[in-house]
Amino acid sequence: MAEFDSKKALAIDNRNRTMKDCLDRSFEQAKSIDMVVSFLMDSGIKTMREVLDDLKARKVKVRLLTSTYLNITSPTALYRIKKEYDDVFEIRIFNDSSISFHPKAYFFHHEDDDEVYVGSSNFSRSALESGVEWNVRLHRSEDQKAYSIFFEDFEYLWSERSIPLTEKLLKKYANEWKKVVRVASVEQGEASTAIEPRGVQIEALYELNKTRQEGAKRGLVHAATGIGKTYLAAFDSVPFKKVLFVAHRKEILEQAKQAFENVRHCSTSFFNADEKSLSGSVVLASVQTLGKPEFLKDIDPSLFDYIVVDEFHHAVNSMYLNIIEHFKPKFLLGLTATPERMDGRSIYALCDYNVPYEIDLRTAINREILVPFHYYGIYDDSDFSNYKYKSVMSTADIDQVVLNNKKRTTLILEHYNKYISKKALGFCSSKEHARQMAEAFNLAGVPSVVVYSGSDEGREEALEKLRSGKIKVLFSVDMFNEGMDIKEVDMVLFLRPTQSSTVFLQQLGRGLRTAPNKQFVTVLDFIGNYKNSDLALKLLPTNTGRDIGFPIDSTIFPEDCVMDIDLRLIDLFKTMHRNVSLSERIDQEYTRIKDLVGHIPSRMDLFTYMDEETYLLMVKNTKLNIMRDYEGYIQQREGKKIEDEYSIHRFIKMCEQTSMSKTYKMAVLSAFIDGEHLKEKVSETDLVEAWKDFYGKGTFWKDLDMSYEEYLKTSDRKFLSKIKAMPCKFLMSKNDYFYWENGYFCLNLKKEDREDPRIAQALKDVIVYRTYDYIKRRYDEEKSIE
Repeated sequence: MAEFDSKKALAIDNRNRTMKDCLDRSFEQAKSIDMVVSFLMDSGIKTMREVLDDLKARKVKVRLLTSTYLNITSPTALYRIKKEYDDVFEIRIFNDSSISFHPKAYFFHHEDDDEVYVGSSNFSRSALESGVEWNVRLHRSEDQKAYSIFFEDFEYLWSERSIPLTEKLLKKYANEWKKVVRVASVEQGEASTAIEPRGVQIEALYELNKTRQEGAKRGLVHAATGIGKTYLAAFDSVPFKKVLFVAHRKEILEQAKQAFENVRHCSTSFFNADEKSLSGSVVLASVQTLGKPEFLKDIDPSLFDYIVVDEFHHAVNSMYLNIIEHFKPKFLLGLTATPERMDGRSIYALCDYNVPYEIDLRTAINREILVPFHYYGIYDDSDFSNYKYKSVMSTADIDQVVLNNKKRTTLILEHYNKYISKKALGFCSSKEHARQMAEAFNLAGVPSVVVYSGSDEGREEALEKLRSGKIKVLFSVDMFNEGMDIKEVDMVLFLRPTQSSTVFLQQLGRGLRTAPNKQFVTVLDFIGNYKNSDLALKLLPTNTGRDIGFPIDSTIFPEDCVMDIDLRLIDLFKTMHRNVSLSERIDQEYTRIKDLVGHIPSRMDLFTYMDEETYLLMVKNTKLNIMRDYEGYIQQREGKKIEDEYSIHRFIKMCEQTSMSKTYKMAVLSAFIDGEHLKEKVSETDLVEAWKDFYGKGTFWKDLDMSYEEYLKTSDRKFLSKIKAMPCKFLMSKNDYFYWENGYFCLNLKKEDREDPRIAQALKDVIVYRTYDYIKRRYDEEKSIE
């Protein structure tokens, strides 16, 4: 169709004049705008960025109506508008999934007239610039009837058939969104060499900015391998002047240097074993060096405005904790792909259970950020029974079984040859194990090398041989678990017992990167009779897990993935689960954690290090939940006499068991702590200050059921009214420890008990544990709803 111009209409096709050409002029002149498009793409926003920036500068209001019909609208596009243009855009979503939604119209309201473009162009680059599109422009002054028909229908759809795009709705859509073939065709030409946020980075940046506006000082981003977390941190750090990036591997620091320099165009410096410079606007620090007290003591805690801790699942280790506890930045960002507590290490508490953004393995695969996996659980009858109760076997333990094990090596080779692979990674227990595996594969005609720290084969040289096809398998010891991109790998072999969920997901992640002509990654996991051998069923859930009692929902399994587990393993898992009672598991965990920390563990030690599955089962069982009377449990375990009437024990037991639908009581109890002792009474002012200190941490204020703005504006009088009417009232009604007297809230304990440092220490432990347990449960509930 050729372009024509008449008194009433202008017809546009993208051969002569593009839709973008016409919209640019109308956008620039409009006083307000209404848009309805069946789908919205990120490429469309990028294409129209200049005019959208102009709208924002002129504060021109835009009503945008779109849909989630057929899953084509890009979550990233919605996040980008909310991130960059939220102050001028109001977005609603068509709310009827039972019928199709195809309208495309752009209404521009001018000083003296209105116009509308109606036709085929959605808000995407191809529709606005290059595709075959037909659109017509009508003016209200020239065709009142036709214009009114379109605009009145828009108003009807806007007010009666749509709903606002809320934060909750957007998160839900993003989590459930699956990239489909239609999207790829719509987004042709989307690739760009420009260094700018893209894809889920846009979504994460929006959520990070939002959480800071809500008062958060720390946040954790949990994102599966492949989204570009280092670049995400660089983009997020832009508003901050002085940045610290912390990691534990040289390669990660070097990658971060490039990312931050590309994004910020800034000076960088290293703080590591070779160089100890704090001069750069971005300092890239080795945790092994910076975490030493002799270096930290001479550095101003407020030196950095923004701190990034990469691979944050390591942050429970002492060197990381030294850094996190020393510095006082305006914001601390933790990055991880593997935050699960199944290893007995909780990193969520270090970020106050504030997780602004996460994208799990299922979502990343469904959105084609990662390739699907074909997982095969292979029965290995090697005898690990001497170590079956160990949560973590040592390298020596494993090598006792796997070294010189010809039968096991033959099993591995048979299964390797069963599947097609051009580039494989094999994860081994030790240098000798890796050497033996490479030797066996080479003898079998499969070109292989071994690489580890100090090996003859250099890391980069080995990788180049794998990429070029000179070798087919690279055997390593821990070197490729994290922080490295090996996109070409199409098979990973788990050749050592994998008892850690973190290690399992790291090893899996090495094969999940997308690459040209790569459709999936094959995972060969050789599993025997050792503790935690059923990790795959916990981390990659399918209906198979139901056979051994796992609460599995097969709907959360990623698209196009395969999971095939030898039936002999299912029998093995059933046997392992039947053999140990919950009470025995709790006792085993107590003993393990006591050995780990080197002393009788606190409640927070147990919360932090206890196996997640055991912990969840324990807290659901009132009779076996040792956290309801931990003092009594310790006395029993350590062979001491239990004194039920001992006032310290009785008081702490009350604090452990008091009902808690909110954290209010913990905030009030914290007011009584005075160093190593407890106060006899606290004033109303003391209560309010303790309350504000408690809820001023992270995003704890959310428990007050108000917005952040309302929280900031709430007067001390209103806080005090709430404190008296709720936690104080309920604490007094359930026991005889608390009472009001002469305007003071008093604690009915003997002086010698209040001054006993054990009671203050125990009360602190109870408050922190119960607070974080509550926040974790709230987080888990919100996550399950999403």
